[in-house]
Amino acid sequence: MGKSCYGLPVRQFETAREIALCAQTIPGDEPAVACDARKDDRFRSNTFVTGEPHIRFYVGVPLTSAEGFRLGSLCVFGPEPRPSPDPGKMEALQQIASEVMEQLEASKARNQTEPAKSSFASTRAGA
Repeated sequence: MGKSCYGLPVRQFETAREIALCAQTIPGDEPAVACDARKDDRFRSNTFVTGEPHIRFYVGVPLTSAEGFRLGSLCVFGPEPRPSPDPGKMEALQQIASEVMEQLEASKARNQTEPAKSSFASTRAGA
């Protein structure tokens, strides 16, 4: 299921992992690139390629936690075939993915300390 989207109606964006294009990205260490998804064996029969929104171009990079768990992917896709992204664009996408993971890790850390703060405050109040 997607968490953020630009350019697609939400009803089309939320999808089960089994049919999500990003399911091809999550298991690997490397980005998944399909310049024309209709010609790529991984994507050719996918519902989002054969039907609405008729995705043709797809690039996804895995979102990997500090512990090495793949939590999802950051992807870019569109309705027209495109050439393979140049190394600079791929590096930029991977940098954004790293920043996303930093934000997720920071949020996780905050959420883990909040219950401890609440517990400490209630203990102090009862003292």
